[in-house]
Amino acid sequence: ATGAVCSVEGLVRWRHPVHGLIPPLDFIPLAEETGVIVEIGAWTLREACRQLVAWRFEIAFDQPFTVSVNVSPRQLREPSFVPLVVSTLRSSGIDPNDLTLEVTEGTVVEDVAQARGSLAQLRRLGVRVSIDDFGTGYSSIGYLNSLPLDEIKIDRMFVKGLTGKGEGRELVLAVVRLVDTLDVTTVMEGIETAEELDYVTALG
Repeated sequence: ATGAVCSVEGLVRWRHPVHGLIPPLDFIPLAEETGVIVEIGAWTLREACRQLVAWRFEIAFDQPFTVSVNVSPRQLREPSFVPLVVSTLRSSGIDPNDLTLEVTEGTVVEDVAQARGSLAQLRRLGVRVSIDDFGTGYSSIGYLNSLPLDEIKIDRMFVKGLTGKGEGRELVLAVVRLVDTLDVTTVMEGIETAEELDYVTALG
């Protein structure tokens, strides 16, 4: 409500010595296919938590300040993933409530029972769980309602509809109302203009 930054998201980029900064879409699918994503994901989680602690030493925050980290489908299926989160929390010293782990709809629907078990373990630790890019995948409210979730992030493609009038805004309103029925925190991704911010703020 104050406009202050209250959370950040750790996003991976590959700084290549020849090709420069390579975006995730150009290497994450291959990392997922080969299994290297497990190691990349572990490094990202540790680094994000380490950075959060470092910022807290440098900046006097007057409100809670948290970090979000994406979890790949392959990571979530690994038996070692939850123990990794536990060890990372212990080594970094951050409160579990200050960490949000984001999974996509597609990740969850691949094996709902397995995902539900892993996510439930994470929530018992105190870690927050978020569905990322909502509206781009399977969007079954039935299975989402059965998952242990704290937050749903509505994909930024819906924000593009806010700049016009009529159908675009009606669609955003419908999606927000739909998510509200799940009793979770709603986050809108990709807001870049004052007009978009005003409209989303008006939605609550």
